[in-house]
Amino acid sequence: MTIDVHKIGMAALAEAAPPQGGTKPNWLHRFKARLHKKPQAKGETKPTSPPKGETNPTGWCYFHFTIGPVQGFVAQARRTRDFWAGSFILSWLSAVAMRAVIAQQGTIVFPKPDAHYLNWLAGKGNGKLPPRQGSVPNRFKAKVKAGFNTENAEQVVASVQKAWYELAELVWQQDLAGHVDEVQRETWARQINHFWEISWVLTDDESESDLLDRRKNWRNQFAPVEPGFKCIMVADRQELSGILTPKENELKGTFWEHKVRKSLKTKTGNSNARDLAENEQLCAIAFVKRLFA
Repeated sequence: MTIDVHKIGMAALAEAAPPQGGTKPNWLHRFKARLHKKPQAKGETKPTSPPKGETNPTGWCYFHFTIGPVQGFVAQARRTRDFWAGSFILSWLSAVAMRAVIAQQGTIVFPKPDAHYLNWLAGKGNGKLPPRQGSVPNRFKAKVKAGFNTENAEQVVASVQKAWYELAELVWQQDLAGHVDEVQRETWARQINHFWEISWVLTDDESESDLLDRRKNWRNQFAPVEPGFKCIMVADRQELSGILTPKENELKGTFWEHKVRKSLKTKTGNSNARDLAENEQLCAIAFVKRLFA
């Protein structure tokens, strides 16, 4: 199966249109005050936001973005294609975030983005074949106009999430839909919807380079509890059969052999060993990595 991830990215960016207008980002100053490294001395006046109506004198702000987990997504693999898929998907989602910032009149400051990769997401790719290697890092810094606020930042996040959901849904529809029941669908939705850890910060101080790391230290994103037998690739996720107890373990083999592998074999017209080997029971995350390309 081949899925055009670049078209998915374009659709996600088109449907997640940036908001018009927006409030002035006075809250940036309050955010900086909360993260200020220096503890407040006794009797010291608390930092306050600028007076109502005051704007950032430079006219620019800086947007820092990161998506992960990196090791938890790329390194958990059983085949070379799994390593490649993890690296490519992570790079692709970061590129979607970059394009979402650029669509809102932002400029990627660091690192210098791969123009060829980003052009394909904008429908302006050169050459017959799209990029096949992930060349965009999972975090970046962008220069944005002072009016860029929480709504704009969340629009970037929404574009990334939509691209991921669309990719996962295509894999589901092409390889699992019609062969599984509601139990597997619920497991799939839980895992797909609660995987990525996305963090961002805004500042009007170009020299503040550690805000994103400090934001990540808050650790306010937690994966849901995963019951039952675990995925052979992603050890902390439940495999898709939905089996919960050891006495049902034999049913797990029946599910993967007579439903999933049979479905894959029917679609490919030949042996499905290249996609899913015997005794490979995967969670939704691993299944997307294995089957999206």
